[in-house]
Amino acid sequence: MCDVVLLGQYGYDSWEQTAHLSCIDGNCFSCGRILNKNHKKLQDGRFICEVCIPSVVANDTAINWVDQRVQSVLQSVGITNLPKIPIEIVSKQKLIHLQNNKAMGDTFGLAQYFATGGNKQFKIFVLDNLPKTFFAGILAHEYMHVWQYQHNINPPKDICEGFCNLGAMAMYQKINTKFSTILLEQMEKSPDPVYGEGYRKVKTIYLNSGWKKTINLMKQYA
Repeated sequence: MCDVVLLGQYGYDSWEQTAHLSCIDGNCFSCGRILNKNHKKLQDGRFICEVCIPSVVANDTAINWVDQRVQSVLQSVGITNLPKIPIEIVSKQKLIHLQNNKAMGDTFGLAQYFATGGNKQFKIFVLDNLPKTFFAGILAHEYMHVWQYQHNINPPKDICEGFCNLGAMAMYQKINTKFSTILLEQMEKSPDPVYGEGYRKVKTIYLNSGWKKTINLMKQYA
């Protein structure tokens, strides 16, 4: 990261970048790269690197581009008949505020469900400043929540979130880049008892049975 030969203690990231500990200002919240002088600090305190900045999803055109690809991947594994849902990019502060409601969601996204006059209405919120690959995984995760709402499926929380992460897995595997592989590894290694353990539990079912049987098992929670 600098022009001085590495001696003594140093840091490294998942991208095989190394740097003196004294040169490290932090890591990109998105891809985990060690930050260099071209990084950007966001208003909510997150840092984003110069590699992720150009691919940030920030307008309707970019949202629609990612949305089409996410729905295509989910349909290919059996998550079909998803409704047309408004997708809104929101600040970290607004996302935290929205999560005070009863809707389920994680740090990066939220799927809300409303029942009006017997009709089910949905809306998806995604955290701002996510690059396309990360955005796609979060959107896939939230669509898996929508699918569960559609079918009145109410599993234990770890199974619910684990199944949603299986949707993100399908998206990251389809993208098949270094970045998507790192995001997959993060899910695999997550110590979280709901998102991490739940994902590994549901993934084991998928590996043993495939998508069709995993989906049918989820329907048993209706």
